[in-house]
Amino acid sequence: MLYSFIIKNNHGFEKYHSFISRRLIFPFILSFFQYFLSIIKEFGNYSCKGTNRENNHLQLKQLSYKAILLTFEAIPYRFEVIIYSTSNNKMSGTYWTSTQRHSWQYTKSSLAKERQKLWILECQLFPQGLNITMDTRQNQSNDQQQQNTNGNGNGKTNHNNTSTVITSTTKNIPITHRDLHYDKDYNLRIYCYFLIMKLGRRLNIRQCALATAHVYLSRFLLKVSVREVNLYLLATTTVYLACKVEECPQYIRTLVSEARSLWPEFVPPDPTKVTEFEFYLLEELESYLVVHHPYRSLEQIVNVLKQEPYQLNINAEELQNCWSLINDSYITDANLIYPPHIIAIASLFITISMKKNEHSRSSSRNNITTNDENQNDKVSSSSHSHRQEILNLFIAESLIDLEEVMDTIQTQITLYDHWDKYHEPWVKFLLHTLYLRPSPVSAS
Repeated sequence: MLYSFIIKNNHGFEKYHSFISRRLIFPFILSFFQYFLSIIKEFGNYSCKGTNRENNHLQLKQLSYKAILLTFEAIPYRFEVIIYSTSNNKMSGTYWTSTQRHSWQYTKSSLAKERQKLWILECQLFPQGLNITMDTRQNQSNDQQQQNTNGNGNGKTNHNNTSTVITSTTKNIPITHRDLHYDKDYNLRIYCYFLIMKLGRRLNIRQCALATAHVYLSRFLLKVSVREVNLYLLATTTVYLACKVEECPQYIRTLVSEARSLWPEFVPPDPTKVTEFEFYLLEELESYLVVHHPYRSLEQIVNVLKQEPYQLNINAEELQNCWSLINDSYITDANLIYPPHIIAIASLFITISMKKNEHSRSSSRNNITTNDENQNDKVSSSSHSHRQEILNLFIAESLIDLEEVMDTIQTQITLYDHWDKYHEPWVKFLLHTLYLRPSPVSAS
């Protein structure tokens, strides 16, 4: 069986060069010499058994390949080296044979068990919860202010003969509360989503790499508590690692500079902090870095729908809506539970259904219309209904798990319900209190 390591060129090597740092080069050299000595001993044994030089050289090559593989295994971090087999192709070119499906795909029950483990760990490590100090503003009349013994006039007097008094209150948020728990706090989920998107837009990083960074962050926070790590440094590191994996690497100094311009209090100026956190991230991800996204599945589905017998054309606006829905799905657990094609089908179903509902609502608003306009509305309404029927037929004939599709749609709807209640200042205040312990911050 012929194996060949695929290392394309300098650009391909940049994808893996940061895995071997100064911390790993010395164990690498030491382990290599250890296995090289074992090769010499074993080759000596083989040379004593026979005098055939060609046979001995062949055995030496086999032992050399074995030593190289063992040397890579001796490194503390397991590397995903792409190996191509000419007789049995097992590259992760598809989702079904990938490490994402076999190592990072959960069911609802298994995901709940993982979350329960982290919940118990957090309750053991942080039983005291989080103490926060808030400043509340109260308006007092002049009569009430004169009755106060202090009478120092902390607030500013208004035209209505009232003054604003600022009082500080301390409150404890117990560890059992949903705040700052990634699995329960949608405020935190949406905020993490915006952290990665803001940094990505500053650096003009393509969406596929940002989606990979979202997956890394959700996988990491499945095993590690937000209270244990610097969330802003985590977002920076996930973007840095995802760009290397998706072959659009960023200079680490440029990345750290842009991150510091966004969050100067939390991201240190030393780039080595990001590289150190990268090893921590690799360890928790178990070095399974290849991620299959729903974008490719969506393109394949759209191409199939254009052909016979469906002949359903998805225009650019609808395709963009599907992409936006897929982008938002990374806030949820859909990418940890369902395959990419399920998420793609769910986004397409939502888009077609919304288009149909928008047309029905617009037609119901315009009740006073001419006969020609009524005729056009009927034709357009039947066209949208026909498009929905074609998509339903495709889903039925594709033997896709309808329960998974409906659950993904419901998860997306639940996300938007929470998005309407999103309160960014609150989650920022909690994180600032957790990481910086600042002076009292006013909260309304």
